[in-house]
Amino acid sequence: MGFGSGNTFVGLKDTPNGYEGLAGKLAKVKAAEDGLELALFMVHGVEQVTGSLWVDTGLGVQPANAFVCFWDDPSLDAMWCNMKYGGTPGEIVIKVWKPTGYRDCTPILSTTPTWVRWFAIVPD
Repeated sequence: MGFGSGNTFVGLKDTPNGYEGLAGKLAKVKAAEDGLELALFMVHGVEQVTGSLWVDTGLGVQPANAFVCFWDDPSLDAMWCNMKYGGTPGEIVIKVWKPTGYRDCTPILSTTPTWVRWFAIVPD
C-alpha cells in the first residue's frame, strides 16, 4: 500500500514500525487524533455446543457486542442459538435450542452437538 511519494505504510512517521504480531488488526485513528495505530476489531471462533457452552473470547474485557450463528442450517435438533455475556470479562455463553416436541415450539436446550460460530467486537 503506497501513500503519496511512494512511502509505505510502515514507513510513515505516525504508524507502527513493522507488522510482526499485528495479524488481523485494522488501522484506526488514535484517540488523540494525532496518528494511526493498528488495533484488533473483532475476534471469532467455532465451537461445538451441546445445550450450552461457556467460551473465553480471549479479550479479557466484555465485548462491545457479540453474536452467534449456526455453522450449518438449523434442524429440529438445533433450531435456534443465542448468546449472553458470562460472569467473567471476555466470556460469553452460547446456547442451542430445539422445540420441545411435535406441535410444541417451546424452546428447550438441545441435546445434539451443533457447530456454532461466534464473533465478539472489541470495545474502544
